[in-house]
Amino acid sequence: MVPQTWTPDGLLADLAAFEQLLLTECGVALKRGSSIDRGVRDLLDLISALSGEEVVLRDRRRQCLAGVGLADLVIKTCAVAQHPEFPKFCSHFRELLKEGGLLQNTRTLYNEDATNKIFELLMALSLLQVGTDLDLEHPQANPGPGNPDVLIDLDGMRWSLACKVLNARNIKTYFDRVDDGIRQIEKASTASRGFVVVNLKNVLHYDALWPPPIAGLRDGAWPSIEDLGALVEQQVEQFLQDFEQAFGGDAHIQKLFDAKRAAPVVLNYVNVTAPCVLNGRSILTNLRMIVPLELGTLDGNTRAALMAVDRCVATP
Repeated sequence: MVPQTWTPDGLLADLAAFEQLLLTECGVALKRGSSIDRGVRDLLDLISALSGEEVVLRDRRRQCLAGVGLADLVIKTCAVAQHPEFPKFCSHFRELLKEGGLLQNTRTLYNEDATNKIFELLMALSLLQVGTDLDLEHPQANPGPGNPDVLIDLDGMRWSLACKVLNARNIKTYFDRVDDGIRQIEKASTASRGFVVVNLKNVLHYDALWPPPIAGLRDGAWPSIEDLGALVEQQVEQFLQDFEQAFGGDAHIQKLFDAKRAAPVVLNYVNVTAPCVLNGRSILTNLRMIVPLELGTLDGNTRAALMAVDRCVATP
């Protein structure tokens, strides 16, 4: 597990670089009252708390989650700022910074399409760290099983990714999202294989991962990032077991992938924020990970691509 932690000076520097990058490369200025503007204020509030300036002991999880939500986007963006393919993201920033939520580390409303597009953007930003020749579906494209959300070359093979967000803890909806993703990948005429990626942010029990009430940021921390990760995996595995039992087990579900470009595995994306003890100190930590649901045999190329996706998602 590769946790993301922050320092106040580092966050301020990354935020300044992010704003300048959007302005110079994409012509995007942050408008007052926009979701990104609210996120900046939450991030500054988070920085204040990390600096020790916040001394009032109260439940500040909402502000922390919002600040971390923007920090995640800022850091992933700055990591590929010098990449020659960065301008491909500009249409997304122009559209997505107008409205909608930014958070991938907590629940969001079922109709927040902009939040879903942010997930596609974050996946593409992550993949550009390990792949080339990125193609990202335009944010104004019609929703539904159309073209894949992301196309990219990984180790010389063209991969398509269908990025889905599960809007509620609903097993039937999970099945439908996977089925939609498989059909979406089939439309990728230039891709050799594909992955269905499902964001489970609306499935996790966040109060169990960061329980209320807390006495400020530095109390109520998990003993280690491994302890937090174990509970996250336990929650995801329980949901996936319920899913498999409801639909007749792996063999029945695997039929969805028969003779399809989509690899017989679902990449379940989770993003969790909570205090953890690192080096003897309680530190606000962000954990991003892929929990795969394997539904068939994966060849060497597929497993290597899965590991590359997992690595770039987890890497700050």
